[in-house]
Amino acid sequence: NNLMLWGVGDHGGGPSAIDLQLIEKYQKEHPETPLVHSFCEEYFKTVDTENLKKYDTSLVHCMVGCYTSMVRIKQQHRALENMLYMCEGMLALSGVSYDKEKMKEAEKALLFCEFHDILPGSSIKKAEDEALHILAFGEEILSR
Repeated sequence: NNLMLWGVGDHGGGPSAIDLQLIEKYQKEHPETPLVHSFCEEYFKTVDTENLKKYDTSLVHCMVGCYTSMVRIKQQHRALENMLYMCEGMLALSGVSYDKEKMKEAEKALLFCEFHDILPGSSIKKAEDEALHILAFGEEILSR
């Protein structure tokens, strides 16, 4: 038995009508390969857990460290996020007038770096460097 997860996009989206049509076509063309629409839990009930092969190395062949790498981005993101939160609170309580457009610029720097390939750490080195500059730019605005 094999498990195949499928859906729209690369983030586990649901089935599309085209996907279902292509699967149906494949089933008709390959009756020797039975396909069962089900849930992961059902598949794992069929796995012989006593005789599973053991690996001492990562099975991840691409984006190694994704979601754990590029710690500097995560640290600087958190620093800018906290700085923005603190500045907004201080400005709201103080009643001091300030440049709202500059605050928006700092917030845009933060939000830009929340793009799904930057904050998780799945970008290339050049993107990491640029993201660190953008985050530092947001901090510079708020420090002023």
